[in-house]
Amino acid sequence: MGAARLNRYKRIPDSRAEHVGTGEDCVFVDPPADRKGQVHVGLINPKRRLGFEVVYHRKQFPRFVNWQHFGLDGSYVTGLEPCYGSLLGKDNDHSPLAITSLKPGQKRKYELTMRVLDGKAQIDGLKKYDGPLLPVADL
Repeated sequence: MGAARLNRYKRIPDSRAEHVGTGEDCVFVDPPADRKGQVHVGLINPKRRLGFEVVYHRKQFPRFVNWQHFGLDGSYVTGLEPCYGSLLGKDNDHSPLAITSLKPGQKRKYELTMRVLDGKAQIDGLKKYDGPLLPVADL
């Protein structure tokens, strides 16, 4: 998927006929990390002056997926999904991380922060991480 099409995912479009029922779109994106290795992603509703932010460490979650569903009745569902492995399975995903799994008894610790943003200062704080989405090369 090219960068121009990918960046259309950053704005909620009008309802789409192909999303009625079980229709959906899902894309892997590669948001940049800050100087501390933290990635900041989120949603902003400027009309309601509300936002939602997810912050995670790139080493713990090297991949990020955005899933979207828009229904003709005006419904909208999205998933902001930091991940380590794959949502597509190893047969459909060429990343080396697609075959990652934990062995019995093996443990990993993951940390992330989720915040509701309810003011201009908080929303502007998330906006400073906004930039163009780039296609992920390993799919």
